[in-house]
Amino acid sequence: MSELLAQMLSLEFLQRQAGRQAFERGYEYFLTRQAHIHDIDKDSLQASVRGNLTYIIDIGIANGALVWRCDCPIGQRGVFCKHCVAAAL
Repeated sequence: MSELLAQMLSLEFLQRQAGRQAFERGYEYFLTRQAHIHDIDKDSLQASVRGNLTYIIDIGIANGALVWRCDCPIGQRGVFCKHCVAAAL
């Protein structure tokens, strides 16, 4: 993972981007090892997070900005959801 991506995924960013409730729930998923990284390279990571269902997450850098995708209902609206938090942590 590049230093830029790591900086973009700081705790402060995750808390600000996701909001308190989604951050806390994503942190719980992280602590209980429900997030699984499948692939990681310099500028992106792909993961799955198991909650009630399993969701697929992609987080990366495009044109110098952080981009993400989660196939959960909240993530499909472009929101940085609890699953994105868990994968980023």
